[in-house]
Amino acid sequence: VTPIRDQGSCGSCWAFATTAALESKALLTFNWPGVDLDLSEQIVLSCSGAGSCGGGSTSLASSFLRDTGTNLETCYPYTATNGNCSDACANWQNDVYRFVSWSYVVNGSTADIEVVKNAIYTSGPVAASFRVYEDFYSYSSGVYTYTSGGYEGNHAILIVGWDESLNALIVKNSWGT
Repeated sequence: VTPIRDQGSCGSCWAFATTAALESKALLTFNWPGVDLDLSEQIVLSCSGAGSCGGGSTSLASSFLRDTGTNLETCYPYTATNGNCSDACANWQNDVYRFVSWSYVVNGSTADIEVVKNAIYTSGPVAASFRVYEDFYSYSSGVYTYTSGGYEGNHAILIVGWDESLNALIVKNSWGT
């Protein structure tokens, strides 16, 4: 996978999770271990119609990344604002990275962990969402387990693996550094 990217104060996790999935898929497909492929989340945020800094849809973003794609970060650097698609580099659509296809691993509220593991093993990291509660704001490292607080909303992340000894998923999270 590529390094952590920080979405800042914009609620664009949906764009970060799907773009990170595309970055990982490209690294696997082209056998580019250790390459920091940095694709533009801002194009997904500003051009896809899949959402805004107020939240969005990973499925709509995935369809955009399949049908249209995104260019390199240098084409439209992340601004942590909704931005305007016209601010992307000229003819950005002519040289894009795209998904060939995408599908749901699970489409519901609770995932079968074995199905998720199989999807990661066979296809690579998986964009997913989880429910965020107030205690997540104070999370800093290790295995997160809900302890207290009210429901705040959903957050999209990239599931990159799992740790059997901890009975935990390993995720790439764009909520901070």
